[in-house]
Amino acid sequence: MPNKQVRYTRAAAGLAALALLAGCAQNDDPRKGGFVSGLYNGVLTDGYQRRLDSEQMALNTEAGKQSALQQRIGDLQRQRRDLSLALGSAQRQATSLEGRLQSLRGQLTASRDAAKRERVESALKQLDTVNTALKTTDWQGQSVDEASSRLRDLNAMMRDITEVAEAGR
Repeated sequence: MPNKQVRYTRAAAGLAALALLAGCAQNDDPRKGGFVSGLYNGVLTDGYQRRLDSEQMALNTEAGKQSALQQRIGDLQRQRRDLSLALGSAQRQATSLEGRLQSLRGQLTASRDAAKRERVESALKQLDTVNTALKTTDWQGQSVDEASSRLRDLNAMMRDITEVAEAGR
């Protein structure tokens, strides 16, 4: 019987020591604070589950951010593709305008209408500026917004040039 009593006393002392040490556990993270703290906070309380829930929330937040960024990348790629198509269209339009203005220039060479000739020459100079900008602008190095704005400006110049070409007919 004393043997059993000694075992119970030792077990009770061990549990008391464990409870005493568990009461000293200050860290909710089961990875920190040693074995007793980890046992107490990780198993006996809901510290482990709270930490797991917190990590899952952080993961969900980051996954949402990644999804939003992937969507933004797709939007920018579509905008860049549209810009590239618009740029090609502007280049074709400029080539067509140049042909029309050169033809008009040839027709006006013998004409006595100096004002018309001067408008055509001015339009050709503007078109040269547009063509130079279309060829030398670093379209890929600019943001989509910057490139779109620049292309809008060049298209506005080409509309003015088109008016001169149309008026010369």
